[in-house]
Amino acid sequence: MFHFFKKVKPHKRFFQAAKLSNLTSSWQTSTQAIQEPIKRQLKILRARAREQAVNNDYARKFLNLCKTNIIGPQGIRLQARLKTNHELNQALNQQLEQAWQSWGQAKYCDITGQLSWLALQQLMIQTIAQDGEVLIRLIPNAPGNPYGLSLQLIDAELLDVDLNVTLDAHRHISMGIELNTWGKPTAYYLLSETGETQHFGKAYQRIPANEIIHAYLPEHLNQRRGLPWMSTALWRMKMLAGYEDSAITAARVGAAKMGFFRSPTGDGYAGSGMDDNGNLVSSAEPGTFEQLPAGTEFVSFNPEYPHGEFGTFMKTCLRGIASGLLVSYNSLANDLEGVNFSSIRSGLLEERDSWKLLQQWFIDAVCQPILENWLKLQQLTESVPLPREFDPFHDFYWQPRRWSWVDPVKEVQAQRLEVELGTRSISDIIRESGRDPEEVFLELIKDKAQFEAVGLSVFVSKEITETHED
Repeated sequence: MFHFFKKVKPHKRFFQAAKLSNLTSSWQTSTQAIQEPIKRQLKILRARAREQAVNNDYARKFLNLCKTNIIGPQGIRLQARLKTNHELNQALNQQLEQAWQSWGQAKYCDITGQLSWLALQQLMIQTIAQDGEVLIRLIPNAPGNPYGLSLQLIDAELLDVDLNVTLDAHRHISMGIELNTWGKPTAYYLLSETGETQHFGKAYQRIPANEIIHAYLPEHLNQRRGLPWMSTALWRMKMLAGYEDSAITAARVGAAKMGFFRSPTGDGYAGSGMDDNGNLVSSAEPGTFEQLPAGTEFVSFNPEYPHGEFGTFMKTCLRGIASGLLVSYNSLANDLEGVNFSSIRSGLLEERDSWKLLQQWFIDAVCQPILENWLKLQQLTESVPLPREFDPFHDFYWQPRRWSWVDPVKEVQAQRLEVELGTRSISDIIRESGRDPEEVFLELIKDKAQFEAVGLSVFVSKEITETHED
């Protein structure tokens, strides 16, 4: 009995990105946990990010964009929404908001007494964008503080990335953070000259995790430490800055119109004198001609750089940098050349959605934990009249900054059409502008009453006034 087998050809289909060749020989082919490269390279990345923040104009612009768009000129504001008998308690909410604003003074919220709540927000987001993370220590029962809670910002460099120790079967320290079996932080080890804990010849201060807010934006699974937001753009920013410096130097040298004297006999050129460093110099004045010694020839040195493609090359590189920083090229480079209404509106919408994501992350990671600790202390000290039962998450609302539009007339017309069609509420439009709808409605009613008292008329929606007057 004969058996015939058909020869199967090897499958030639494959992922192009997985192809192994001379062109891809330097491309990584194995994976590793994100903790390993962070352990080795976090200090380098942070040092380079800090250097660029000081010396690179585009890095400074990016950090300012983060402060301006995530925090804004008024900060992320708290709005109380406590209810009594299923109705908003206006008096209590106003009292709570005023107490929070009072606590936001530098003498109360900052343990050093130097930074207000707004200034702390701006410094925190700038530090996170630059360093990748920031440590906020909660200090309860601060002396001279009627609200009890003060904050201390701690440099993340003090959280030693090189401290990696197994303590016992249930605890270990990873990059300065003590973790339990489930990977939940239980303490933070900060470098200290007088620390009570010693590891590898270094002194550390062990601070329980419930006293620390470790704010960083995780981008990888099981990521324990934050990476600078400029990480992917740092190399290009540094190289572009060097390229620009060289181009500026070449342009300056070219503008000087320098040259050399060449003699076929090799005789030295005496020049017209020496400078302070002992170098021979020859002076030149407009409209004058000088006769050179016999056999001496003048050879001009006139570099023609930068060339015409300099601007285009700079724009191309800056677009890549802007993509790495997750901002628009026009915002980063201050370049509005050739921009029309449609293109800038489309770019702004996408960029503002990114800012909104970061705003919500900052609220969840920083603002909400601080508020919850603040409310606990207010219950203990009874400095603010709080009800026995309330939900810190649902009974309080954070209002981040919002932006005006390029053409506000068109936007208002579109919003009005949405309201007329019933697809959007007036309250939603007001919140999108960065205001509290309840405050706006009450202001409208107050304005209406004042205008009517002096015999003037003012346009106020009848539905708004009737609803809130009742």
